[in-house]
Amino acid sequence: MALAYSEKLRTPSELGAYLGLRYARLAPLYSLVCLWPVATGLAFNSLPADVWPKLLLNVTFLFGLAEPGATSLVTGGWSLGIEFLFYLIFPLVMALVRSAARPWVVLLAVLIQVTHVQMTVKGDLVANWVHYTHFASFVGYFVVGVAIGYMRLQREERTSSPLHWLAWLASLGLLAAGSAETDAATLAGPRGIGLTLTCFVLVLLSSYVAVPRWLRPISTLFGEASYGLYLLHPLIFGVLSNRRLFKATAEASPVGFTLISLSVSFIAAVLVYRVLERPILMAVKKRLTCEAPHSTGS
Repeated sequence: MALAYSEKLRTPSELGAYLGLRYARLAPLYSLVCLWPVATGLAFNSLPADVWPKLLLNVTFLFGLAEPGATSLVTGGWSLGIEFLFYLIFPLVMALVRSAARPWVVLLAVLIQVTHVQMTVKGDLVANWVHYTHFASFVGYFVVGVAIGYMRLQREERTSSPLHWLAWLASLGLLAAGSAETDAATLAGPRGIGLTLTCFVLVLLSSYVAVPRWLRPISTLFGEASYGLYLLHPLIFGVLSNRRLFKATAEASPVGFTLISLSVSFIAAVLVYRVLERPILMAVKKRLTCEAPHSTGS
């Protein structure tokens, strides 16, 4: 976000275009995915009484302000409500990160996140899920990421060294090996704080290492698939697991079935991005870019 918008958002028209593009990036696919539980509920006459208010909150992303862990209609949808809140406050965060108050803003955000997680998880993530899935549980990640992005822009073109790559791999390995037996033990306590700080270090190191040229097409492909893969894989997993052929595969080889589901989800995500998401985003971007000069009087 900092890399993309650091020199923008200086006029009302740029701010409006930014919010329009952020909504256009998330809303089309998410709205379609939200219709799936509604359609299945109608088909089986099992719609909850509150489904329509929840649907409105979801497609507008206002559910980020209304218990996202309890009001999301789809698996993983809660995080998008929080993400859109971050989009809304990003211009303010960017302005603060540019100022002399940056260290204090970063410190405050990290303290809010760590304190909130420690107070809400309480040894049982499932029981405290709704309280955990809030803005405060992730605000440190967002503000630190914006600060790292801004500092990256203040440096000359990055040049990776073997030391940077070794430190990056070490941080990644520490995250992979640092998980506890339970989600709650991984998030809370000294281990949770240590892993959170390791995430910050990993992102900081990522701002120094350059992606090799040969790897860039692969990185682009994964970037195209990431959002769709996140939203579609639970749906595809559920659909495939209820089909006779794949159900037998799931019972005989859970790992094999998982690989099949992920492969189908990845292909579907790339296709959805190229056929649906990218054309919509480009059309909205073109329209907002064309209209921006008129709104500023130039």
